[in-house]
Amino acid sequence: MRLNRGTMLQKISIAEVKHVAEMARAAREARDAILDKISEENLGEPQPVRGEHNPSAGLGLDPLPSDNPVRAALREAITALPLSARWEMQALMWVGKGDYARKDWEQAVSDASAARDAATVNTLMDQSDLHEYLMKGLYELDLT
Repeated sequence: MRLNRGTMLQKISIAEVKHVAEMARAAREARDAILDKISEENLGEPQPVRGEHNPSAGLGLDPLPSDNPVRAALREAITALPLSARWEMQALMWVGKGDYARKDWEQAVSDASAARDAATVNTLMDQSDLHEYLMKGLYELDLT
């Protein structure tokens, strides 16, 4: 089943997604600047036997103080979107992460809509790789 491009994002524009993605990238860069000063041993994570080695991935944006201007701007940009647009953004992130396939778009949006509003914002804010997930989601949905 080939999904029509026009049926994908209905509540949020591609430009809005890209804007939030760029803000997420700036937040990630600010977070990484803080973490660059911390040795891996101090992060408390064991080194994996194989696979990707990114001990800070699970930290999300937590190393940035909540009042950090970049983090605050990202949260403001996300919360300024209508709730239905946030659901689409979360579904897009899930597609970019590989949690849902392109053909499961409607289910991803439905599952995102089942969450409380605060949970949706926090789910998006907790992703240190939000920029990559959103951009990959756009690519997977053939919206780039």
